[in-house]
Amino acid sequence: MGFGKDPILLSKPGLSPAGGAVPGAVCDGGGKRLYRRSPGLEPAGAVRENRRPSPAVPAPGEDKTHQAAEAHHPGGGLSQGNVPVLVRRRETEKAAAQRGAWRVIPKTIHYCWFGGKPKPPLAEKCLKSWKKVCPDWKIVEWNEQNFDLSAAPAYVHQAMEAGRWAFVTDYVRLCALVNQGGVYLDTDVELIKPLTPYLKHTAFAGFETADRVQTGLLACEAGFPLFREFLAYYDNARFIRPDGSLNTTTNVKILTDLCLQKGLVPNGQQQTVAGLTIYPKEIFCPVEFETRLLRKTRKTVCIHWFSGSWQTRQEQEYLQKETLRLAAERRSARRVAIGTRLLGQKGYARLKALLKGR
Repeated sequence: MGFGKDPILLSKPGLSPAGGAVPGAVCDGGGKRLYRRSPGLEPAGAVRENRRPSPAVPAPGEDKTHQAAEAHHPGGGLSQGNVPVLVRRRETEKAAAQRGAWRVIPKTIHYCWFGGKPKPPLAEKCLKSWKKVCPDWKIVEWNEQNFDLSAAPAYVHQAMEAGRWAFVTDYVRLCALVNQGGVYLDTDVELIKPLTPYLKHTAFAGFETADRVQTGLLACEAGFPLFREFLAYYDNARFIRPDGSLNTTTNVKILTDLCLQKGLVPNGQQQTVAGLTIYPKEIFCPVEFETRLLRKTRKTVCIHWFSGSWQTRQEQEYLQKETLRLAAERRSARRVAIGTRLLGQKGYARLKALLKGR
């Protein structure tokens, strides 16, 4: 897969780039080449970043978002298992924060569009919001033309065969983040405020509900360990079960379960788990997933509209019915609460019986 226009050198354990790493290629832990970009191929929708380089950023003419890999040295961030990891030398986060000269997470927005269908109006609207709110950011689209899926795990191939492209993007988004770093956004995420203030973190995301971590927005520095572990899940997973049914376990559940193992407290409050800073849902996900109610506040940075592109038409229709049912139940519960508070339980019961008799 071509990660950017400029060559990126990756090494395998025990081998420096000079000893055989391939420009423009991503290698796994055994040195097997996973992705290769054709010369001159630029990811669709790429917008070049033009920033003044700091001591920790490559000089002009080099990749402005990523650094070339250097010779192997202890702690260099080599691949682990089957997970490709960009090898690079960098300042410690603490030193960078003290100097204020370098942001760990690059100004790059990654998104996926597989399947070849035209983008719907909502996706076009959201992409425009990214360019408007983050005009100096690089925007990269990953698709069949610039991401080589031939070396992907069996899970990905099975999802492709089933035509469930949203589950393919679950894998691709993590590859992009683990290798390049940056911010991944679903195409139904609308930006309202800049993301730059959050680049101070090693990685960040937000709650989808009080007890679930969303995946419509994920951000990290390249080689982030928790996301490497997240990516490794797909090595042994299968999308088609032995009985022929589909494994539609969402990446939200996978990430949330992983965070729970690392000490996540499912209370919807800001916290940092294994280096991942998780914000309250009002920041990145103010829409209620079940009811689609928008609870935007002055702190809201983006809105995940939950278009449900990963669902079949039947699943979407079922969800819509459930959404209406839950909304009706909530309205009924509010009426009961208000009536009981004003009239008392007996008074409200008499009023209800009277209205029913009419």
